[in-house]
Amino acid sequence: MIQLATLLLLNLNLINLLHPFHASICEMEYNSNTKSLEITYRMFLDDLESSLNKKYEADLDIMKVNQKDQVDQLVEKYLKEQFKFWVNGEKVQFDYLGSEIEGYALWCFIEITEVSDLETLDIDNKVMLESFDDQINLVHFNKEDRVRSLKLYKDHSFGTLQLKDLLK
Repeated sequence: MIQLATLLLLNLNLINLLHPFHASICEMEYNSNTKSLEITYRMFLDDLESSLNKKYEADLDIMKVNQKDQVDQLVEKYLKEQFKFWVNGEKVQFDYLGSEIEGYALWCFIEITEVSDLETLDIDNKVMLESFDDQINLVHFNKEDRVRSLKLYKDHSFGTLQLKDLLK
């Protein structure tokens, strides 16, 4: 029993060395052909799982294949509560398309349709801020080799991307 406890503590310390901070990365691109914002959102599995279990009093194990539908339902619900967008000052909703596990991360795929004349994009990103005081949510808008970025965190979860000149 002591050996098992020692092994568990060593594994937890290894995880802390591999994952010593709390961050998420959101990447966005505007597809002018479909007039939509294509968004990928990458989060650490353990952080997301902890946040979902805490917020919804669930007992999820994101890595279990048989819980994929339940995980996607809760992730969609959570993102729609914690992640908001305004296009040119008008609040818009997004479509959650699904997720995929890659290594220690969950990739979520999101789309905002019927977007034309994109000039400003306001974002309120409170994802996992209720769980981790040091959580940082990075947002990147890519257009070819140019990028506009936001760094959002506990006391600064809202930001605006000026895109008018980037998309011309």
